[in-house]
Amino acid sequence: MNKLMLLLFCLTIQRTLDAKGLESHYFEVAYGKRALSIKVYMEQGISEKKPLIIYSHGLGGSNETKKYLLEYWAEAGFICVSVQHPGSDEMVWKNVVGSKKLKAMKDAASTKQFLIRNKDIPAVLNQLEKWNISKTHKLFDRIDFTKVAMSGHSFGAVTAQAMMGAEYHRSINFKEKRIMAFLLMSPSPVSGKNQSKALDQITSPVLCMTGTKDTSMIKPSVGYKERASLYHALPKGYKYLYIFDGGKHNLFSGPNIFNKKLKEEHIVIQKLSLLFWQAHLLNNAKAQKELDNFKARENDNWKKK
Repeated sequence: MNKLMLLLFCLTIQRTLDAKGLESHYFEVAYGKRALSIKVYMEQGISEKKPLIIYSHGLGGSNETKKYLLEYWAEAGFICVSVQHPGSDEMVWKNVVGSKKLKAMKDAASTKQFLIRNKDIPAVLNQLEKWNISKTHKLFDRIDFTKVAMSGHSFGAVTAQAMMGAEYHRSINFKEKRIMAFLLMSPSPVSGKNQSKALDQITSPVLCMTGTKDTSMIKPSVGYKERASLYHALPKGYKYLYIFDGGKHNLFSGPNIFNKKLKEEHIVIQKLSLLFWQAHLLNNAKAQKELDNFKARENDNWKKK
């Protein structure tokens, strides 16, 4: 009986710890003829404004991805908003016959969807600003819009690159001035013009992450060297690059239904990204010092400039 009571007590504690004092909410953001589903993670019962992190999923993803990261950041005091982009989300491949899934994904990785995504992020920020001053909304007076950051993986990283001011074809610039710092997981090189010239005006802090096996079936010619080239083309000043030895494209997705345990790499992603946010969104001197002195795992590569 004592063992049973102890087991029940431990299970109760585990459920409490798993909850981690967080709450999540789904909201719809509508603009023009488009409607987006967003998922918001934040601490329970917050009574003061918190810094904001916007997350953009990769091709074929949803607002349910990167939960291990978004919850981790929310636990640390950030409001995290995961945006789902119709047209390049999971509905692209769901209910598609197996042999046609890859084609459907490649078709969605288009200039059209890139341009649409670049309208989604400002629309989400606009709506969040409205809710932030609406006394009847759950997010009323919760977001500190002087501290806004953005993260993305793969196609989401490309979306973030556009928001940070990377210039694409014909000097098109989508810079979102409300966003102060950027985390790019599996970034892509800027094509269509000299990359250094396309990035030379970017003064925002940027953290890039990739792995030595970071390729995708959508564009297998882009490997980790091409992804890392974006970091090398960025101007100096609070720019960082972490390369995971053996890290694949799906490394950043986190645990899956077959293995829910965090890998060592996932813990590095959590800790390094949090230091980056604390240093460059909160101006935390201690976090900046830890970031400057961060030690990579054996065989991984860590650069800063």
